Amino acid sequence: MGKQRKSPDDEHKLYGAFVSVLFVGVFIIGSWLAIFALFMNR
Repeated sequence: MGKQRKSPDDEHKLYGAFVSVLFVGVFIIGSWLAIFALFMNR
């Protein structure tokens, strides 16, 4: 009774959330590096 079974749909939602968070993180790091490179080249 206490066990909850995860459906494949829940795992798919979790994977989608992970991919979106990873994409946002890569975008933030990439933009920070681009701004840093512009600053260092001045």
